[in-house]
Amino acid sequence: LKDTALHFKRAIETAVLQAHPEWGGSRVGEDVQAFSDFLFYVLGNHALLSELSVAVFDSTSGGVELYIGRHYPSGADRIEEQRSNLLTLRYLP
Repeated sequence: LKDTALHFKRAIETAVLQAHPEWGGSRVGEDVQAFSDFLFYVLGNHALLSELSVAVFDSTSGGVELYIGRHYPSGADRIEEQRSNLLTLRYLP
């Protein structure tokens, strides 16, 4: 699970740095926590990640952010596929 999470983090960071190279080291990097807002940069065009929907549960605020990939399965007849492609994250400070 850790390896998969690290792979996702690096794929997201790569997409963010392509759009904003000036963020390297300050807002994006090994010792910097990723922001859920960064999901915007990969859910639209990354081959694997664009098929996901990501729900981020914030334990501090009690809020939930939902990010839906461009190729996330839609339609009532694809419920099982939607469940398989839903990634849930819980933010703990």
